[in-house]
Amino acid sequence: MRKSTRRRMTAVLGGAVVLVMASAGTALADQDRTKPKDTKPTTTAPAGTSAETGPVPGGFRSWGELRAMQQKLNAAADRVTAAGGDGLAGIVAAPENRELRVYWAGKTSAAVTDLLSDLNRTVPVKVLPAAHSHRSLQAEAARLVRQPGVTSAAPKVDGSGLVLGVRDSARTQALSTSVPVEQVASAPESMASRGNDSTPYWGGARWNGCSTGFAVWHGGVTKMLSAGHCGSHGQGAYDGGGDYMGLIEGDNDAYDRLLINTWSSGRTYDGGVGVNEFSKPTASAAHSYVGNWVCNSGAYSGAWCGIQVKYTNVTVNVGYLIYQTVWAEQVDRIAPVGNGDSGGPVFDLTPDHARTIAKGTNTAIDLSTQAPCRGVPEGASRKCAWRFFYVDVVNSLNAYGASIVTG
Repeated sequence: MRKSTRRRMTAVLGGAVVLVMASAGTALADQDRTKPKDTKPTTTAPAGTSAETGPVPGGFRSWGELRAMQQKLNAAADRVTAAGGDGLAGIVAAPENRELRVYWAGKTSAAVTDLLSDLNRTVPVKVLPAAHSHRSLQAEAARLVRQPGVTSAAPKVDGSGLVLGVRDSARTQALSTSVPVEQVASAPESMASRGNDSTPYWGGARWNGCSTGFAVWHGGVTKMLSAGHCGSHGQGAYDGGGDYMGLIEGDNDAYDRLLINTWSSGRTYDGGVGVNEFSKPTASAAHSYVGNWVCNSGAYSGAWCGIQVKYTNVTVNVGYLIYQTVWAEQVDRIAPVGNGDSGGPVFDLTPDHARTIAKGTNTAIDLSTQAPCRGVPEGASRKCAWRFFYVDVVNSLNAYGASIVTG
C-alpha cells in the first residue's frame, strides 16, 4: 500500500527496473515505539491474497475452508511436537487429507498414546510406522550436508530416509551412509535482498537490498525480523528510500535471522510491487508442517500463494550451513521468490483471508528450479525460482525470547 506522502518514480538499480518511492517521513524516538498504534493510512484489502486463484485442493469449497482445516491440524501437530519422544519421525498436516499423519519409529510411550487418543476425538489421527526417527535422520543429515557436492539435506517426513540436494549426482553417488538417500538436483543461492516504506515498518518492504519480515516485541519495544545474511550485528539498516531505520542486532547466519531495532507494526504487504499494493494485519505466529499451504510476499516479487511445504528441519549449504529451514515449492512452478526477497514474510491466512499468520522468513532459492521473475523483472542481478527455503518464524521468536506483533 502506498503512503499518501509519497510520489512515485522509476529508477534503474543493479540492472533491474524497480519502483522507488520518495518519502518525507522521519524516524521516531525509541520510547514512541512502545505504543502499539499504527499511524499509516490503510485501504480495504481484497477478499483474498492477490495470487490465490485456481481450484482449491482437496475438494474444499474455498481456500478459507481449507485454511480452517489446516490450522486445526497444525494445532494438534503442535501438541504432538511438544510432547516429543525419541521415536517421532515426522508429522504431515496436509489439509486436503483431512487427517493428521504421525510417523513413529518403535512403540509410542503411554503418554504419547494417551495424547494421540485424546486428539483423535476432534481431529482424525493416523499413526504410521517409521524406519528411522527424526533425531537419527537429522544427525545423519548434518554429516552428509558437509560432503562435497551436497547442497541440502532433509529428513523424509515418513522416516524412511533423507532427501539430498546435490549439484552433481555423479560426484555424490558413492556417499557412505547408513540410511536410504534420494538425490535431487539442487543449486541453492542466498537471496540478496516494496519500494520505500516508512515508520512504523511493515513486513514485505525493502531494506538494504532485502525484504522486511515480521514485526516482533523484543526487550519492551518493537523490532523487525529479517534474514541474517542481509547484514551484520551493529551495522545500520536503511529502507528502500535510503532512510535510516536503526541498528542491526542478534545476527545469526547459521539460522539466518536478525533483528532491526526500529519501530514496526504488525502488518504485512500483500498484492503486487508498486501497483495494487495493500496490507493485512498479523494475527499470530505458527510452526510449519509438511503438507501446509503458505503464501510469500517479498519486496521484489510481491505476494504469491499456491506454495506447499515439502520438508522441514532442512540443512542448506550455500557456502556455509543454514540449519532448521523449511523446503517449499510453488506447485504450478511459478517463481514466487527471488533475489531481493530475502527476509521477506512467508505466511498462512486466517479462514476469512483478512489476516496473516506468520510462518517464516525467506532464506534461499534453488536455482535448479529457476523460472521467470515476478514483480521486478528478471535482469542481470536478479534470479528467481519455484523452490525455496525459509526459516520457521516460531524458532526465531523462541531464539530471541520475542513475540509476534499483531495488527
